[in-house]
Amino acid sequence: METHGVEHCGEIPSDRCDEENPDGPSDLRAGRSQGEGHSAAENSGHGQQGRQEIIEYLQRERQRNFTADLAFYAYRDMESCDWAPFIKAAVERNPISIRMTESMSPEQVYQWLGQMRNLSIYDGKRLAQPDEVANFQTGDGLEKAFLLANVIRGRGLAKDIELLAEKDKVFLRAQDEYAFASGKGLAMKVRIS
Repeated sequence: METHGVEHCGEIPSDRCDEENPDGPSDLRAGRSQGEGHSAAENSGHGQQGRQEIIEYLQRERQRNFTADLAFYAYRDMESCDWAPFIKAAVERNPISIRMTESMSPEQVYQWLGQMRNLSIYDGKRLAQPDEVANFQTGDGLEKAFLLANVIRGRGLAKDIELLAEKDKVFLRAQDEYAFASGKGLAMKVRIS
């Protein structure tokens, strides 16, 4: 997977943004948030869906509704989304992590990441971007690997960077090789140029 020329990271076709689901909740079609425009009796909990039910509903709608599909990308559900948009953002739109590490060598950045807690700010299969890892000083090993890849790429230290996630282990190969532990349980192989 290359991050250059990722076709589906472009503009959203305007004709797909206005799709409505005739079977969906009227609040979603009307653009109202949950509870807005309803009486107190209607908001008392009767008939309201739980978080998991809403996620499952949106999951079913992804094939028919482009906006529902985009919600999973915004949510960063890496188990069910294409990785390309996340990777593109990780290595092209995270300047804070580069600035915070500008006085460190890549090995020092790796040591700094190793001193952080190995805990993501997001649950499940969701991933933080490099700047979030840097700002919160915590991250899963896969998230830390993306931060290091961002730094190496941003400095032009390696022409090709390879990131390999094998469920509980992550390897970053650039000018050197770096290893991280991950609790995300995700598997992928990507080349970043």
